[in-house]
Amino acid sequence: MSEAVRARPIKVVTAREDVRAELERRAKASTSAHRDRLRANIILLRLHGLKIEDVAERMRTSMPTVSTRSSRFEQFGLDGLAAGVQTRSI
Repeated sequence: MSEAVRARPIKVVTAREDVRAELERRAKASTSAHRDRLRANIILLRLHGLKIEDVAERMRTSMPTVSTRSSRFEQFGLDGLAAGVQTRSI
């Protein structure tokens, strides 16, 4: 007798409308650094319900990068997308 294997549920990332609007602005800003546009796009895709694996594939980056950016956004909001934000104590 085999048990059905259940996948882990997708962790839902949420944000207020003003935060979404700012992420959209950052994602489209031609004057923003590539890394800033990448980070904004990662969060926007996660807000649309995509799994970490799917976002990583679509953005051509690694799953740890997507996971880290998602976690930092959840903890610190937009400030978590800035370079140099540390989530671990040293």
